[in-house]
Amino acid sequence: MSRMHNVGEYESTEMVASRVAASKMGIIYSEPDVIDDGEEDDEEDGLDISEVRAGEFERLPPGDKIEALDWKHPTDQYQHFIKGNLRGASSGADVSYVALANDLEGVNFSSIRQGNLDDRDAWRTLQNWLVEEFHQWVFDGWLPMAFLTQQIDIPPSRISKFEDAATWRARGWQWVDPQKEMAAQGEGMDRDVMAPQEVAEQRGRDLEEIYDDIAEAKQMRRARGLEDKPRPAPAAGADEPDTEQEPDDEQEDDQASQDD
Repeated sequence: MSRMHNVGEYESTEMVASRVAASKMGIIYSEPDVIDDGEEDDEEDGLDISEVRAGEFERLPPGDKIEALDWKHPTDQYQHFIKGNLRGASSGADVSYVALANDLEGVNFSSIRQGNLDDRDAWRTLQNWLVEEFHQWVFDGWLPMAFLTQQIDIPPSRISKFEDAATWRARGWQWVDPQKEMAAQGEGMDRDVMAPQEVAEQRGRDLEEIYDDIAEAKQMRRARGLEDKPRPAPAAGADEPDTEQEPDDEQEDDQASQDD
């Protein structure tokens, strides 16, 4: 929070300094050996104030010179200061700098993919915390009250079955690399190390709803006289099942007897 406060204060002061630098162009001073002609200046403090317009030239009185002012603003350190503080703030907020600052300069696919994966792990942690500390707590208090006030029609003998019936599903995210991630998840399900429910939850979907949508889509296609889509062919390089079967011991014995 202190770093974000520094960014806000620095931007305000830098904006004021830049506006002053853009407005104050220079000063006019007189040579000390010029004799005063006795005429009064336009201002009481003895300074001549002149407005500057684009493409305008002025002739100065004898002995007066113009000296330009260089306020050194906007400064080159502005970007480095802002980026450094935002990086520290992003680390404290457990979010990537790219996501916080919306800065994609110098980012490649690998770095932004890793950053997105780390961000999503942090968001899932917060989602689980919100479910456990708030949503489930509200549900546990709501269910018996809804039963007592007859807001829901549940037999008393079955209310205990509904205490753990609530399913909380947070939002999911699209794949960073759809082709590779879909293939990896398909292989995980084929090897029984990943369930279809887990894949659906990662995208914020319910597996039953997905199956219902697929069944509804098939019914719509058949109602319009369209054939069902064939299953896609396996990706190139995928392991193909062996069609040749190795002979068992009994077959080998029969073959040996025939040879004799």
